[in-house]
Amino acid sequence: MTHSSLQKSALFVILVLVAAVSAGCSSTTSPTVPAIQALDQSEQAELDSARSRWIALGMQDYEFEIRKGCLCPPEAQQWRHIEVRGGHIVAVIVDGTTATTLQRITEPGWWTIDELFQMVRDKGTAPAEFDLTVAYDATMGYPTAVHEKSFTPDGGESWFVRGVKPLS
Repeated sequence: MTHSSLQKSALFVILVLVAAVSAGCSSTTSPTVPAIQALDQSEQAELDSARSRWIALGMQDYEFEIRKGCLCPPEAQQWRHIEVRGGHIVAVIVDGTTATTLQRITEPGWWTIDELFQMVRDKGTAPAEFDLTVAYDATMGYPTAVHEKSFTPDGGESWFVRGVKPLS
């Protein structure tokens, strides 16, 4: 074999390899990996059951306390007393004060129980960017603790709910 034919053979082999690799890379059908949701099927069922217990109560006027846990200033983690009338928040009172704040309007993060359920559902059905765990009140069904453990260094957030009772 001459030097020229050896070069041609090597060039042919290289072209065949490039064509084969390119064909594999340009495939229009790529395998799809299903996104993992933050709540699995049994946790979704538990959420549905808890929400059903809450809805059965028919409460539109109630009060409760909520606290946020996060890597944030201590004042942001204080318990808040929430008053709900007609299904809407009418007061957010920081624990230890009597002043109603407008924090609900200026800073997201305080919800009615129905909105808290919706937040859990939205986060639970989204692709998992965190580990979401929820605990529910055995009788009334409302979430008593929602833990969103982030896979990033900030650690995520938690919300704690207690003392839900009807307003007269």
